[in-house]
Amino acid sequence: MSTYTYAESFTRVHARRLSGRVTTDLRQSYILYDRPSAASLEDYRVELEELLLGGYVEQYQFGFKKESRIVWSLRYIVRPDGALTGGAGGVPVGVDVSDATWFNSAGRLREGGHREQSPLPQGGRLAAERRSRLLGEQQELRGRRRRVAAGGF
Repeated sequence: MSTYTYAESFTRVHARRLSGRVTTDLRQSYILYDRPSAASLEDYRVELEELLLGGYVEQYQFGFKKESRIVWSLRYIVRPDGALTGGAGGVPVGVDVSDATWFNSAGRLREGGHREQSPLPQGGRLAAERRSRLLGEQQELRGRRRRVAAGGF
C-alpha cells in the first residue's frame, strides 16, 4: 500500500507565471494605447512578481481614467489557491483614451471585501534588488558549469 501526500505552497514559479500573465496584458495595452511604456514592462513584471511572492498583493488593476472616471480597466484577483481571476486577455480594442491618464494599482482585500490599493511603483527598489540578485545567481551558475565542464566540482 502506498500513501501520497500532496502539499503545495505559493512559490516563485507561481508568482512568475501570474506576473507574466499580467505583463502580457500590459504589453497588449502598450501595443494598442502606447501605455505603459515598453521600457517599463519588465520592471512592472519583476515588481509584481516580488510583491506576489511576498503575499503583498491580492489584486491588481490597470487601465485609463478620465476625470476620475474609469474609461477601461482590467482587474485581477489572486485567489487563495494561487489562481488568477479577472481580466487576463481582455484588453479592449478601439476605446478612445484621448485626454485619459493611465493608472495601475495593487492591493490587498480587507475583511468585508473592501479594497486597500496603492499605485504599483514603476521600476522600484524591489525590481532593482531582484535584478542584481539574479545577475549574481547567473554568474555563480556559469562558474559552476565551467568547473563541471573542466572536470572539477
